[in-house]
Amino acid sequence: LQIGLPKIDPSVTVMWLSDPDTTAHEHGVGHPTTIEAPKRLDGEFKRILDGLAAAKQIDRYDVWVTSDHGFTTGSQPANVAALLKPLTGTLPDGSPSIVLGGGAIYVRDHDRIAIASIVSGLQKTSGVGAIFMPAVSPGSMDGQLAGTLSFDAIRWSHPRSADILYSPDWTDQQNQYGFAGITRSGGTAGHGSTSMFDVHNVLIAAGPDIKQKTTISTPSANVDFVPTFLRLAGVRMPDRLDGRVMDEALRSGPDPSTIKVVPSEHTVRTADGSYVLTGYFSTVESGSASYRYFNYTKVQRR
Repeated sequence: LQIGLPKIDPSVTVMWLSDPDTTAHEHGVGHPTTIEAPKRLDGEFKRILDGLAAAKQIDRYDVWVTSDHGFTTGSQPANVAALLKPLTGTLPDGSPSIVLGGGAIYVRDHDRIAIASIVSGLQKTSGVGAIFMPAVSPGSMDGQLAGTLSFDAIRWSHPRSADILYSPDWTDQQNQYGFAGITRSGGTAGHGSTSMFDVHNVLIAAGPDIKQKTTISTPSANVDFVPTFLRLAGVRMPDRLDGRVMDEALRSGPDPSTIKVVPSEHTVRTADGSYVLTGYFSTVESGSASYRYFNYTKVQRR
């Protein structure tokens, strides 16, 4: 308000606010202090909007509010480190052959027998939810071992991908404050599971280019911001770009009810059927292209 607008006149500006993230991690979902945090956040938004109005810029800028994740209440996590310990050796340089980072498991020598043993152990371990691996073939939803979904299913195929990725299991039970979403991730509250409560996040927008007083249920993701902002700025789209223009949110765009959304699911299971994993997705058909969004997973053990 004091430097950016009068001296730089940016086309796009990003403001990151650390709450309610910090407060929710410390106090938990639904705690009175966590509830207070968004109220104070509203005061910050008001200050920005009032400042834009005072500068006679309120009708020039679109304001988008989003988050990078949702939140769930933590409960007893699975002891995956104990599962890995008997399988972990040392490499010639003396470093460990298996490294666990969050839910990513790196088998650094890519030993197939060790990988299969780890996956089998995870599938038998209460508290472990969805398990992902490299695709059995390019573009396949199936991972390389039975009962796993592929990295392609969640768009996690990249040079730094681990050999195995697992998610804490979750339920839609309520916590002490009446908020649904319990994950076996430990801590007071957190995120990172493939539950709908962690995967789904906030998106609110207002401004001269945005539809007014409209609730839109068409799936979208933060990856869609870049093409949408390029469209609004009148900048030519690159030939290859992830994400789509959120036309249904724009005043110049179509009625949201006309956007075709196709739900789908994909189930994988172990050979004996003792572990069954289902991924749920939504595909948005936009023009001649389609865009698949990941919603959540569910695991059943028998």
